[in-house]
Amino acid sequence: MTSTTVLHAACTVDGESVSLSLQEDGLVLERGDALPTTIAWADVLGATATATMLTIHTCPRRGNGKRALRKLVAESDDMTLLAHVAVATTFLARFGWAPERSLDDLLHATPAPRKCLVLINPVGGSGKSEAMFESVRGFFDATHIDVTTQCTEYAGHATEIGRTLNLTAYDFMVCVGGDGLASEVVQGLMRRQDWHDAIRFPFGLIPGGSGNGLTQSLTKLLGEAFEPENCAYLIVKGAPQPIDMMTARNAEQETFYSFLSLAWAFVADVDLESETYRFLGGARFTMASVAKVLSWKRWHGALSYLPLEADESSDSAYWESNPTPRGSAPELHLLHDISAPVPTHWKTIEGPYSFFWATSAALPSSDCHLAPGAHINDGLIHIVAAPKNLSMVAQTKLLLGLDTGAHIEYPFVQVIKTRAYQLRRTDTNYISIDGERLGGETIQVQMHKGLGRVMCLPLPAQS
Repeated sequence: MTSTTVLHAACTVDGESVSLSLQEDGLVLERGDALPTTIAWADVLGATATATMLTIHTCPRRGNGKRALRKLVAESDDMTLLAHVAVATTFLARFGWAPERSLDDLLHATPAPRKCLVLINPVGGSGKSEAMFESVRGFFDATHIDVTTQCTEYAGHATEIGRTLNLTAYDFMVCVGGDGLASEVVQGLMRRQDWHDAIRFPFGLIPGGSGNGLTQSLTKLLGEAFEPENCAYLIVKGAPQPIDMMTARNAEQETFYSFLSLAWAFVADVDLESETYRFLGGARFTMASVAKVLSWKRWHGALSYLPLEADESSDSAYWESNPTPRGSAPELHLLHDISAPVPTHWKTIEGPYSFFWATSAALPSSDCHLAPGAHINDGLIHIVAAPKNLSMVAQTKLLLGLDTGAHIEYPFVQVIKTRAYQLRRTDTNYISIDGERLGGETIQVQMHKGLGRVMCLPLPAQS
């Protein structure tokens, strides 16, 4: 046994004698004179031992990047040894290699199984969310996660669940649906008296709706394929990670909390009017986009924002700056009174506008690279706007550029980074915030860095 090996077992796999060892690089299988096979810890989910049989659950990537569940079944007459291998494998699969821990440490340090509430929107997207979760339930079983499922039954049900959820009954929640389902839960969490604890209750997402911006952004950041299996993998192998959230308010005293984006003009109209084509699933956005381009509509209003160079506030995470929560909602120290004039150190860009989309993520919608380089916890709002009367050709070019992020290089597109802004409209057109409609002539938004937590693998360092 080398210094990088925590446990070694002689066993039988498919009738063949195999040496199985738990090493720093992963599970190592040696068969006779053949080269050793190593299964990296990143691809190991967990293990179980029953009498003389050991089952190790893995999820390697296929050629297309999609992860698939696999089982390695080993047998041995040494039942105690197999039980030790199962416990140690499960620990290392979840927490990674721990050179300072002995085998005895691993056998006594494994925590109790996690508990998870899986919230399913049965009518989201193409209406296949329940079947989709069942197709990835094996990831949760393999990692010994105790799952409780619940389907939403009416509009606003997810908000009510978030408002009344017993935070001590579960370790985290998984939303199976689109961004809208998770957004509803967030609204409920923020309506609680203990909002400062509730908003830090971790949530994960498995795409089952037609708008999946957050899962697209997470998989992109972490180098995973945008597939339900990969999203489940990120959740079960992950841990709570900070995620930025925004407060949006209007003059009518309505407040909305967003983890993704606010859209106005072309994008908002497409997002909200596309409900007409819901039966088409994700293709509904394409249909609505074509119809809107052909209408050659313009939207009138003004954007005012706090330039980063004039922002003297701390860029630290919200809970570092506010360790002792006060009040019934996050502090809005960057925003002025909504009925007062815009501060002189803010900048204003008058319309009309052809395009306006503000996001905290790189991909606020499926396959839409709106803000390349944006990070879900960089503490910034990334505004992409076209405050001009674009021709139909230019508008089409902008939309096509969203597929790769090329649009940010076009001279008629402005990219603004800020922590607070105000949008004043002179029309009654839609504003869409995380897929939901928000009214009011004037909207103010402030960013809160790391206010919430999302279940996934550790995010890469920001560039």
